[in-house]
Amino acid sequence: MKAITFIFFIFILPFQNFAVQDIKIPEGVRYKPASDELNQQTKAKLESLLSAKVSDAEIDRLFNDAIICAPGLWQYLANEKKLEGKKLINNRPLRNAKGEIYAMIKEEGRFFQIKEQVRLFWRIFLQKFITDKPYVIRKATAPEIKYFWTTIPFDIEEPLFVLDTTQTKFIVEFSNNKNGETKILWIDTANDL
Repeated sequence: MKAITFIFFIFILPFQNFAVQDIKIPEGVRYKPASDELNQQTKAKLESLLSAKVSDAEIDRLFNDAIICAPGLWQYLANEKKLEGKKLINNRPLRNAKGEIYAMIKEEGRFFQIKEQVRLFWRIFLQKFITDKPYVIRKATAPEIKYFWTTIPFDIEEPLFVLDTTQTKFIVEFSNNKNGETKILWIDTANDL
């Protein structure tokens, strides 16, 4: 019996659906959940690409030839002279408790849209924040969802994960391309929440 219990906790429990995690979506946030199956597949895909040894082909499968490095993350990477993405001015909406926009703040991020730039961005991201550091990929909490909602000009659609390291939390937003594949669209930090 102990062996069966051990097998359950070691091999089966980690693969349980995200539905076990009840996430309260903050009032006023437009949030579209994805199926548990799609979330699990996307999480596994992200997990497989967090290695320093990831190949260019694997990186290409994770991105739609473009990635938005949002302002919170860009502030940590701005001194990386090799990163030459297109300047992205994000007019971040400030929202009240009901989700209504009452003001806008201009922030600078980067938009990488050439494969070589995307690859370099991902490799620098891994080296600076992930390689040889413990991390957890998890669903976003209500405060993280609320924060993300204040930084974007679009509705939140899953898959959406937080890549939580011991030092920094990153919000990773995916989109579906025309072939129905999930690809990373947006990465930002979500610290101090």
